[in-house]
Amino acid sequence: MDVPSVQEIIKALTIKYHTTVRGGEWLLLQELRIGSGYSRGASRAIDFWALHCWPSKGHHAIAYEIKRSRGDFLRDVKKANTKHRGAKAYSDEFYYVAPPKMIKVEELPPWAGLIEVKSHAEGLLTVKKVHIPDPRTKKAPEWGLIVSLLRRKDRIFEG
Repeated sequence: MDVPSVQEIIKALTIKYHTTVRGGEWLLLQELRIGSGYSRGASRAIDFWALHCWPSKGHHAIAYEIKRSRGDFLRDVKKANTKHRGAKAYSDEFYYVAPPKMIKVEELPPWAGLIEVKSHAEGLLTVKKVHIPDPRTKKAPEWGLIVSLLRRKDRIFEG
């Protein structure tokens, strides 16, 4: 089976976890930079980020790191604590998203969950949470993140 493209994976995640009957509950953004400059990791990006808009839901935020090959995951996990510092800081949950059996649960950092995306012959994708991370409390957004969001306002879409 073919490995789905990043866009196909994001579409599947959106449909599965962030599409609601009311609409507008989630703000969704691909390739969200953590800051507005290039110092102190500000240029690091979250592959896909979802933010719940309602205060009653605690403005729940989820970061997704998409991996399409095992080698990419193995390189990533070696520097995960540094690379994903911003994603962890501004998200209540962090998930690696990959094809089935590419990532073993025991290889995950303790703060990461795992979602598997399977491609089917009919062109459909199946999305399944395999491992849910322990809950964390995100910190309040800093100006670098806010400016990054505003710069990308035309690329934010709603779920």
